[in-house]
Amino acid sequence: MVKEMGSDTKIDILRGRYNEIFMARKTRIEFEGAFYHIITRGNQRQKVFKHEDDFIKYLKTVAKYKEKYGFA
Repeated sequence: MVKEMGSDTKIDILRGRYNEIFMARKTRIEFEGAFYHIITRGNQRQKVFKHEDDFIKYLKTVAKYKEKYGFA
């Protein structure tokens, strides 16, 4: 069963592909020693932090987990 949604989005409900179409990305495959790139960016490149204090808190949180897990 295929249902038309908008101009070019189709959902194949019988094959369970609904999540594949609307998910931002596929599930990350994790393994020891792998490299991961982490970014912080709002939708349509909008600002993520409204105030400088929020940004500083974010940086402190990243630093805390860098110390704990030793990532670069």
